[in-house]
Amino acid sequence: MDPILAALLLLSLALRLWGIGDRLPDPRLAADPMNDTVVDEGDRRVTLYAWEMWHGGVGPVDLDPKTGDWPGLPFYNELGVQIAYRVGYSIGHPGTGAAAFARHVQDHPAGIFLLGRVVNVLVGVATVLLVALIGRRLGGRLTGLLAALFLAVLPAHILISQRVMDPNLQALLFICGATLALFRFVDTGTAADSLRAGFLIGLAAACKYVPMALVLVLAFAGLGRTGRGQRRGAGGPAWRAIAAGLFAAVFSFASNSPFTLLDWGAKSQDVALQRSRLLSGWVGQSDNVIALPVYLIRTLPAMMTWPLYLAALVGLVLLWRSGAKGRVVALVAVVLLAANGFLGVAQERFILPALGSLTVAAAYAIARLAEWGAPARARSSPTARIARVAPIAVAIAVAMAGCAAQLVPVRRALAREDSRYAARKWIDASIPPAEMMAVDLYGPMVPAGPGERLAVVWPFLATQAERVRPAFHPEWLDGFRYYVTSSEVSRRFETAPERYPLENSFYAWIRARGTRMWSPDARTIAGPSVEVWKLPDSISTRETRDRIWDADTRGRQFGSRLARWCGEVAQRFVWSGEFARGEEWAKRSLSLNQIAGRELAYEALVFSQLQQGGSQEAEVSAREALGEFPRSELLHIYRAMALSNLGDRTGAIIEYRAALPLSSSEDSRRYVQAAIDQLAGH
Repeated sequence: MDPILAALLLLSLALRLWGIGDRLPDPRLAADPMNDTVVDEGDRRVTLYAWEMWHGGVGPVDLDPKTGDWPGLPFYNELGVQIAYRVGYSIGHPGTGAAAFARHVQDHPAGIFLLGRVVNVLVGVATVLLVALIGRRLGGRLTGLLAALFLAVLPAHILISQRVMDPNLQALLFICGATLALFRFVDTGTAADSLRAGFLIGLAAACKYVPMALVLVLAFAGLGRTGRGQRRGAGGPAWRAIAAGLFAAVFSFASNSPFTLLDWGAKSQDVALQRSRLLSGWVGQSDNVIALPVYLIRTLPAMMTWPLYLAALVGLVLLWRSGAKGRVVALVAVVLLAANGFLGVAQERFILPALGSLTVAAAYAIARLAEWGAPARARSSPTARIARVAPIAVAIAVAMAGCAAQLVPVRRALAREDSRYAARKWIDASIPPAEMMAVDLYGPMVPAGPGERLAVVWPFLATQAERVRPAFHPEWLDGFRYYVTSSEVSRRFETAPERYPLENSFYAWIRARGTRMWSPDARTIAGPSVEVWKLPDSISTRETRDRIWDADTRGRQFGSRLARWCGEVAQRFVWSGEFARGEEWAKRSLSLNQIAGRELAYEALVFSQLQQGGSQEAEVSAREALGEFPRSELLHIYRAMALSNLGDRTGAIIEYRAALPLSSSEDSRRYVQAAIDQLAGH
């Protein structure tokens, strides 16, 4: 091991372990620790999907990740981390069973998140090593060391290395390995080396779909040998070697993300939905038709600093002119940039797999500049030594300064208390649980349920925001006492006021008509600006709300999120005892003809009608609902209650008996059996 490279790996490890324990879930302040909004969304997602495969050993194992948004390999890797965590926990707590371990994770979730982050840090350090090897193969020791340094101190790479088994970082690891394998394929032309490169490309694609495009680079490497007159390598004709690599890529992807193909009926819907999202503009993040200009002009310069980014662009040209291996590295960067660039949104994490090649390109350009500044015949002179050292020193200084300027403020902010936790503490101490409350999506997690808080999350979609646009009328706030805003939502709309006039006027109304009860102190609290607003007592009438709803939704199709939100609002009003409002919102949910939230809306509707004395209406509604949801315990019970009120004792007993095997708890079973006994005259 090169001692300087070893020092760089230690530096990269130290930078990635710095603050590794920040923003871990706190079960005291999160309704569901696995979905704690203070924790990075990617951390939560990969941890939760892996956990749901086995639930800590409670019940059967299901290796289907139940999503096609990502391929399966990151979830399986995280599953391995969780199993390792259980093994370690069992060693420290002998005799712990699966149920006890699952309770431990629920009560103390930080440990399982932290282990996932630490393993991901090691993946990040491994990519630094592989980048050094790629640079050394292309331009010698200096190029390799510079490439390792640039990636080691790159803030975007550092922060993504601190996430739980990040799929983009894992894709970068396999892409770097595939690049080295392609170097070997360029040298030998054998099917065995093509197989190795293809297998690694398939592994990268099993983490993120886009790297499968690198089979084009594999084909180019094989055809490039043909172009140099080497139609036969040790493994046979070029086309045969290329075919072997393509087969290996497909096989590797299929074997490491099997349910993408085995469950294609469901996964294809997820993939189509994800593609639709990625081809759409994201609120406050991308309003371009394609993301490529944003990547080239804004994202990459911000990630790499302008000097190193420009060096990378020059380096790509120099690599292309340097020979077959240089072309491989340049093509890897170009293919990944193009594939991601034609999506509708630019995200730093999406472009991370290209950073390995770009840092190598920057290092290659600077190393060549140093050589040009000090020709071999004059390197012994002081001027030549200065000319050689100067570009290297400047590049190192730029990289280190860029790291410090970006990373230090982020780490300081993440070390402070998060605004969502601070807001939650204030809410718990200051607002009675029975008060109706609306909360922005990226606000504090507020537990909602009977005996907890009457809170509902206002709908927000980062893509296709128009599908929930009807929610942003202040008239809907009638009956709510508080609204908890988060700048993570409102600021996105504010970046494009001409596109989101309704949403911006909604938040402007809250600021103008509401009374601010709490806001964070920026000196001691970090995170989004979360504010708690008390709303006016009377905001709108039922007639006004019905008119607005009819105008916004008539003749238009809306997605499941809006329907589910209406159902949740109906449910919260029912819990609060405002049954007229519960009926009102349940009917709005049902009018959207979406399966999501429909059962919930029917249950709120029937119960509201019962509580308002409308037993006949409730029976009709319940009968209609049971045609769609025959296994709803509550709908059977509510229909039984309505029939009993209408004097149909036999019908009521039949419905209660239908509810008995569906009862979700012992208390429910006792209630239903008591009702049957009473009606039967026992």
